[in-house]
Amino acid sequence: MQQHSHDERVRLKAYEIWLQEGQPEGRDHYHWAMAREAIGFEDAYISTLQPDPGAASDVPVVTSEPPASARKPSAAKQTKAA
Repeated sequence: MQQHSHDERVRLKAYEIWLQEGQPEGRDHYHWAMAREAIGFEDAYISTLQPDPGAASDVPVVTSEPPASARKPSAAKQTKAA
């Protein structure tokens, strides 16, 4: 993916909005404002997903799966007591 400057990204987004609205005349200020807001949201979203380089290294990492010690044994692994 090619990296664009902030201003270039706003320009491209405004153009995209203009096309989506059917290329109306006289709405350029509205399209620029919408584009600036959209790019601002994208940048904020991306920055919230980046780890803080100054954060402590002893902070536990949250994963989508519980640790093995907290998992219930699967039905396939369970055996009946005789």
